[in-house]
Amino acid sequence: MSRGDHIPLVQIGLKKILQYGPTFRIIRFEMEITLKITPDAARAVLQDFETKMSRRLQEREELNDEIQKLENSVKSLREQLQGVNGSAIRSPRGENRKRIVEYLKRLPEGRGARMTEISKATGISMTSTSYTLQHNRKNFIRDETYLWRLK
Repeated sequence: MSRGDHIPLVQIGLKKILQYGPTFRIIRFEMEITLKITPDAARAVLQDFETKMSRRLQEREELNDEIQKLENSVKSLREQLQGVNGSAIRSPRGENRKRIVEYLKRLPEGRGARMTEISKATGISMTSTSYTLQHNRKNFIRDETYLWRLK
């Protein structure tokens, strides 16, 4: 092998970071080094770089997939917790009225239910149950014993 078969491979830059108090001071030292290696050695180094880079890219994809799964889990858990704390996502318009009507229809003939019973049986918050019953007088009526019935 002659001298012409060697390939300059790398230029190395050295950095040194020194910390002084709350700020960082960067001092940069540069030194040029030329290595002469055979083409086979250069191919081996290049293949090693590509292998490492491929492995790192695969690790990054796996981490991105894991992050995506965690974000979906957090989103699902957050939605569940919002429902428990009373700051639930709004029901579609008329949904609470439908659920209350269905509950009152299942009661025996002539029997009504207190607002708290309706709220617990339907899973609707007390405030929403109260609002729905009082603002839908065409569907619901309250008797003198404070029991709610269908009209």
